[in-house]
Parts: sequence; C-alpha cells; structure tokens
Amino acid sequence: MLDIIKICMSDSFEKDDITDEQTATSFALKKAVAVILERELTKRQRECLKLFYLENMTQEEIAKYLKLNQSTVSRHLVSAKRICEKILSYCYYSVNQANEQWLRMI
Repeated sequence: MLDIIKICMSDSFEKDDITDEQTATSFALKKAVAVILERELTKRQRECLKLFYLENMTQEEIAKYLKLNQSTVSRHLVSAKRICEKILSYCYYSVNQANEQWLRMI
C-alpha cells in the first residue's frame, strides 16, 4: 500500500490517460492522496512525506533541511504513512466495490 502513496503523489498521469480499470483506480486514489495530504496530515508530515517520496531525500537529509532531529523526521514519516495507508485502504475498497457494480451493469 505504501508504494501507492509514491505513485499517487507523482504527476505520472492525467484524467485523459485513463484507458482501463487499473488506471481509473490509480487516478481515483491519486485524487484521494491529494485530499489526505491537505486535510489529514500536519504541515510537517506533508513536508517530510513529499521530501522523502518526491525528492528522494533520506531521513538524515530531511532532518538537516528542516532543522529537525532524524528521529523526529522518522516519527513524522511513520505517522503520515499510517494515516495515508488507513484512509487509502478505505478508498481502495470503495473504488473496487464501485468497479464491481459497474461491471455487473454492463
């Protein structure tokens, strides 16, 4: 599930690129990650997560950049990942249920 966070945080595809169920699910989860980052995480959690996944910085590099202890960065990352994983698991379940219903209708 944590790999989906990195995928969803990237700008790897747009709405017009949706051609199959897997891509549609990924697009929906990408939108959910944007909402989670904005509404469910603290500013520090967002910063640490973005630096870790999008900038490929290590915890030590993030700590130096944000002037924090490495252990503090680690706690921010663990908390942010836990929150994202929990909410995304609900989103993933909901999207799959919707896809199944849609497939039954066609």
